Amino acid sequence: AAAQAQDNALRLARLAAGEQTHLVQGTHQLLVALSHLPVVRNEDPIGCSALFSTLLKHYPAYANLGASRLNGEPFCSAIPLTQLVTNASQAWFQRTVATKEFTVGEFQRSLATGNFTLVLGYPIRDNANELQGVIGAALDLGRLNHIAAQAQLPPGATLTAVDRNGTIIARYPDAEQWLGQVLPEAALTTTILTRGEGATELLGVDGVRRLYAFTQMRAASDVGLYVSIGIPTEIAFAAARRRLLRNLITVGLITLCMVIATWIGSEVLVLRPVNALVRATQQLRAGNWSARTELPQGQGELAQLARAFDDMAETLGQREMEQKRSEATLQLLSRRLLEAQESERRAIARELHDELGQSLQAIKINLQTAQRYPQEGAARLAESIGVVDHTIQQVRTLSVDLRPSLLDDLGLVAALEWYVDRQAQRVGFD
Repeated sequence: AAAQAQDNALRLARLAAGEQTHLVQGTHQLLVALSHLPVVRNEDPIGCSALFSTLLKHYPAYANLGASRLNGEPFCSAIPLTQLVTNASQAWFQRTVATKEFTVGEFQRSLATGNFTLVLGYPIRDNANELQGVIGAALDLGRLNHIAAQAQLPPGATLTAVDRNGTIIARYPDAEQWLGQVLPEAALTTTILTRGEGATELLGVDGVRRLYAFTQMRAASDVGLYVSIGIPTEIAFAAARRRLLRNLITVGLITLCMVIATWIGSEVLVLRPVNALVRATQQLRAGNWSARTELPQGQGELAQLARAFDDMAETLGQREMEQKRSEATLQLLSRRLLEAQESERRAIARELHDELGQSLQAIKINLQTAQRYPQEGAARLAESIGVVDHTIQQVRTLSVDLRPSLLDDLGLVAALEWYVDRQAQRVGFD
């Protein structure tokens, strides 16, 4: 867009230069026609001056029309000369004589009118095609300024025409202020005179930064005139800035939508699953084995992770239940073992109390009777020995019931088989 603004400014400068070029080309054609007139070639001062005076009335763009001999002495002028003058020292005259071509002079004060003009010269040739003089047309700079004023420039823009020395020959606006001065923007002057055509961005003498587009007036020969147009950058790049602002706003809205979509997407696709995983993990750590993420099934990594977590929690819950059932079974077995041990203790205590106690009590009675009645001593002792034998057998039986020796000698299977057979024999089972 900035490049397009520079192209537009340069195109405007070319249009303005084209208007100036048309004026210079028209002057060139006029001088060519006048240089072939007999009154000019014959150096007829009266007829030539009368003709030029008449032409000057029809061409208001010119301040004066005149012709000079090779020594620079004027012999013809549309405006009567009040004093003796010579053009020999004038740059336009010297350049025309040297090049023998149409030339454009430099900004100068007219010798005839005293006004600032731009003189264009053309050689006068005789019948032998030899140079015999120079015809010139003093271009009224006010006409150039009028053309500059007619250019449709943006607000705050400037149009400046300079000669090959950098002297301002036309200016819009404030032509009176700048006319005849050397272009104050030294960098711009150097750029114009060096490059001839292009665009650059510089700070003007009024403190306004402008985009300057400049070009050289094109004609059949190098006329040495340049036109530059300075457009404030605020105006030149207004479209670019509007487009940039519109694009930035569009990018900002797109970015905002992306941020919102990312936030929503991260909330739905990332944060929500992660938070569900964190909550389920905390509940699981607190001992709640029924904790689940309760996330829907999906194909994403977090969905797979949640599914794996739920499976893990399910497995841990089942293991916990199995562990609790195992602990309950162990507790039941332990309780039954304690009950069996207590039952055995009661049975042993009962046998000790009933069987062994009675036997010992019988032995005690027999001994007391033998002590009191010696004549019955032998019978009591024999009875007591029988009781002692029976008691010894009971102790052995009790000892075998508590800890069979087969358990240590042959192992648990042989001891169990022996014990089952023994119990079966006691109750008469086959």
